[in-house]
Amino acid sequence: MFKDIFVHVCILVSFIFSGSLIFRNNPSIMNFRKKIIMGILTGLLGVLLMEFSIGIQKGTFIDLRHIAIVTAAFLGGTTASLTAAIIIGVVRLLYSEINNMIMAITMITILVGLLVGEIKRLKIPPFYQWLFMIILSTFLYSIVLYYRIRHLEHFALFLQEFWALSLIGGLFTFYLVHFLKLHNFLYYNYKLQATYDYRTGLKNARQFDLHLTEAFSNPNIKQDTIGLLFIDIDYFKQINDRYGHPAGDLILQEVAGLLKSSVRKQDKVYRNGGEEFSVLLLNTNLEEAIQIAERVRISVEKSTYILPDQTQLKVTISIGVVTNSRIEESPMDLVHQADEALYEAKRTGRNKVCWALTCQQSR
Repeated sequence: MFKDIFVHVCILVSFIFSGSLIFRNNPSIMNFRKKIIMGILTGLLGVLLMEFSIGIQKGTFIDLRHIAIVTAAFLGGTTASLTAAIIIGVVRLLYSEINNMIMAITMITILVGLLVGEIKRLKIPPFYQWLFMIILSTFLYSIVLYYRIRHLEHFALFLQEFWALSLIGGLFTFYLVHFLKLHNFLYYNYKLQATYDYRTGLKNARQFDLHLTEAFSNPNIKQDTIGLLFIDIDYFKQINDRYGHPAGDLILQEVAGLLKSSVRKQDKVYRNGGEEFSVLLLNTNLEEAIQIAERVRISVEKSTYILPDQTQLKVTISIGVVTNSRIEESPMDLVHQADEALYEAKRTGRNKVCWALTCQQSR
């Protein structure tokens, strides 16, 4: 019996841990697709727990399949728990000789899936949700178990063992699920903080450095087709000083949106810090890069920005453009040239596109 319990625990731990890896990306959003996947996975877990049942007497077995259904409800609500229950019930029907007892077990399984999903809707702390689910599902399965083993001499002891295993296993699983859920949430948020600029939603300077280096080392990318736009919002400090930082934040967000909508799908937009942005262009020659830069500049210039105090404001940007013209150039060479071109745009009056110390004046 203890060997069977150990196998049960190993299956629970390994399956739940492996399943948590699937939901590491954006774990706070559980859409319909994720709920169905959750239901299928926990349903398979329930089937495995049935397959490796715990023997309490020759010919008599118990298992903790209801913990799999509770896990589905806790993480994915009624949709997930019903999916898991249906999978467990169908497999039970397919691999057993159908009789009244098997039909009753199947109906109880589906009922458990429905009820624990409804408990998840209750506005109570997660621990109490889980506890109520475990108690209810254990009670319902105890009814079926009673009718199966009431003829045995020590059936009351067996029921007590079932309750003990269910409660202990349920609490253990709760803390495991809670830990992995918290771990996934923290992992995803740390990943976002390390990858994206929190104010604009654009990729940050770390990602810019990484992607530019990868572009230069990628043998599938022609080295003479890599381009950069370095972009700076004109007189941004005066906007912050005059209208306040909330207004400055709004301008940053609006400009970021315009940059994303004005470049091509394959181009990557970054916020490098402060009022500085960059765009990594692939498969681009200098003429195309200049056209993209001018389209971006005009888009920003023609837009009107409504500040938090309802003030209407016009904003312009300066852009430095560069493309990789020599094979021996490094990523830092390209960055330096783009920065020089941007400086030239700002030095000669702003609101213009410059490349190789040549500027295209604003219209």
